[in-house]
This record gives sequence, C-alpha cells and structure tokens, in this order.
Amino acid sequence: MQIRIRTINDIKPTAEDRQNVTYNYQDELTAKLDNLNSDFDQNIVNEIVLWKVSRYALLDIETLKLINQISKDDTQLNYELTNDILLRLLSNKQKGVRLAMASTILRFKNPKIYQIIGIVKDRQSYHHKYLCRHGMKSSAAKELLLMPF
Repeated sequence: MQIRIRTINDIKPTAEDRQNVTYNYQDELTAKLDNLNSDFDQNIVNEIVLWKVSRYALLDIETLKLINQISKDDTQLNYELTNDILLRLLSNKQKGVRLAMASTILRFKNPKIYQIIGIVKDRQSYHHKYLCRHGMKSSAAKELLLMPF
C-alpha cells in the first residue's frame, strides 16, 4: 500500500477558514501579533516562536518589579525576596512558568546566586521527601532545594 502525502494544493480552505474567525489560542499574544503593523525585529520573531511552541510567559508588572529588585552585583541570596518572586512566578495565575523556567529567569538576573534547576518529573518533590525521610526538617529541606550549588 502506497501512502500519498498531502500538499498545500490538496487543501481547500473555506472563506471562514481564511478569516480565522473561530481561532482561539493564547488570546493576548495572538491579538498583539495580529495587530502588528511594523517591520519585524528579533523581539517580534521571538514572540512568534514562543507563541508557536506555547511557551510565552506574560509576567505581571508586580512580578517584574520584584525580579528587578535583584541586582547583578548581589552576592548574597535574599531568601525573602526569592520566595516572594517564586510564589508569584509559580502561582496558578501565571501561565508559562514552572520551576525550571523560574530558576532560569533568576539565573539570568544574577548568575552568582541563582542556578538553573532542571526538573525531571517530580524531582524536587522526590528530593524533598528523601531529605525529610533522612532527618531534615521540611522547612530546611525546602530552603536547601532553593540554594545555589
């Protein structure tokens, strides 16, 4: 049996298809990109790529203000500020950011005090349970998991 690959010539879009009337995907970014009326630059291309791979993270002003309180010159981890930032980045209201992305954002803000955390399914939960099982208090285990290596 021979399989025929469809080409663009095989597709017959309707007038409604061409208007994208019922298109519903990443509404805010789609509207922004649809309304562009300027030359493309690298930022626009990056937004299109992030739109396509569904990895666009639209941070609110308060979260950005907190992140910008971190100086590139800081050498000491501010636990309270880091906790506040992570709580905002990882809240249910924030889309597109999980722990690995949050740690990456912080790392590029200050690589001296933050590192990128790569998460394999439930890795942090596993390490937290492991540390607690071996005598570490829960709060200390959480703090240790936030520390840079």
